[in-house]
Amino acid sequence: MKQLLSFLVIISAFFTTCTAKITGNKPANQLSDEWKNTVTKNYNEFIAEVDGDENKIPIIVTTDQHGAITMDSQVYDFFNKLVDWSKVSKILNLGDTVRNEYNFKELFAYQAATRNLPSEKRIEVCGNHDRAGLKTSDGMKVSRIFFHTDGAVYSADKRVFVVTDKQFGIRYLAVDPKVSPWSYGSGFLTKDMADFIIKEFAKTNEPDIVLISHPYLFKDAVIDRNGQTFTGSEWFIGDAENYTQSRDSFIEMLEARKNGTSGVLVDSVGVSHPYDFSKADSEFLMALHGHHHTEGYETKNGITEFLFQSMTYDNAKNTEPLCTYFAYIDKQTNTLKVWKNLEGYSAWEITFA
Repeated sequence: MKQLLSFLVIISAFFTTCTAKITGNKPANQLSDEWKNTVTKNYNEFIAEVDGDENKIPIIVTTDQHGAITMDSQVYDFFNKLVDWSKVSKILNLGDTVRNEYNFKELFAYQAATRNLPSEKRIEVCGNHDRAGLKTSDGMKVSRIFFHTDGAVYSADKRVFVVTDKQFGIRYLAVDPKVSPWSYGSGFLTKDMADFIIKEFAKTNEPDIVLISHPYLFKDAVIDRNGQTFTGSEWFIGDAENYTQSRDSFIEMLEARKNGTSGVLVDSVGVSHPYDFSKADSEFLMALHGHHHTEGYETKNGITEFLFQSMTYDNAKNTEPLCTYFAYIDKQTNTLKVWKNLEGYSAWEITFA
């Protein structure tokens, strides 16, 4: 027992000496007053617009942290003290929590730094970096890290899950199309994934749906905050050989869900999965993603997706956790409004299809 305690003390000391640089050269536990004031101002504006409005789904989003969260980071403790969680649906982590590839120390540090967030409010999505470097047989290592999604119902292969928030009338359908080892163009749609997604989309008497994943669906005409367009780096399922049909079929299925029609989804090994959404009585609203590190949105095939920004890939000094967002989806007006928690940015509102 003494040896175990000594080991735990050593491990604890090791992690508590780690520092993340959050603003300038200050350590993580010295958040700048400027940043805290910006976040507080944004939160007050955000909560004033959503409080008591049953048509608005309030969320907090962070993505692509790339190992910048260390064990003593105070970012999430600050959010936890600021936020009235009864007025927020979920806090979403859209993936790439580690810097380059699967790294237990970085994932453990993130979990330690976020330990006080209410577990029932958290949804954690796996990114390509989070599973990169793993053998396919080691996939459960990632699943053990992203374990605290309360109330989630999973597909048989654990690659898709749904979380229903009855308070705010929304279902979060989380899809992880990446395989191990990960590479560009390697997104994959398994039989279990296809069956689960179709079943969830076809349900009746259930809340509206938001699709969330780390990679995004489209890439060719993303619109930024200034109205300029840019091109992304890859597709949701990928354009590797034999995957193009599956990718296009998946997009067609999403369009069919929007329109309440029927069709066939072809998975990545060529198996056909019929669907009929004519009786589905909820709305598929939109999709939310990270991955690109740049903020923007795109509407295609009647589907709108929004890409949340991380600050930088290489430099943790102006780090991704500063790019947390407050956001809400308004089901009545079909709008998404986001507050990017960086100084000098005003709220941005878009209309989704």
